[in-house]
Amino acid sequence: MSAAKQVWLLTFISSVLCILVMLSYQTTHQKQPTQNPVVGTNHYERNRVCEGAFDHPMDFSEGKTTHVTVELHDGCWSGVVSLPNWWFRGDDGFNAQSTGDQTGFWISYWFTNNNTPTGIAGPNHAQFFQNRGTSFRLQGHGKVIFFTHKAKCCT
Repeated sequence: MSAAKQVWLLTFISSVLCILVMLSYQTTHQKQPTQNPVVGTNHYERNRVCEGAFDHPMDFSEGKTTHVTVELHDGCWSGVVSLPNWWFRGDDGFNAQSTGDQTGFWISYWFTNNNTPTGIAGPNHAQFFQNRGTSFRLQGHGKVIFFTHKAKCCT
């Protein structure tokens, strides 16, 4: 074998070995995934209702508004939020979307007609709810806006 072929072969084998060593190092020294702060497991309390929650219901059921903004409670369930009745005529539902600063935002819903809360949603949350009910409790961090897609009240 010529000297040029030997140099090429040694260079090739060395390169392959370097790549294998790097891959081996990366797989054995990877950082462990950290807990996603959005999940809110440090503050989520499945069975805790906020102090004074029963004294401060958020009853918008007779309201004529097209949107409602609610500040979330971190670590406990809010008073019952009741959305405007006129949003639910026919098969209509409502939209929910996180608003404001998304840093650390998380939300969970507990519909009054359900035995258990929903899962936890993170930043830039947007969801459409249909046939889930008109009232619920909330828990989370940040603000959420609820709105109807109907253009006019009570039509």
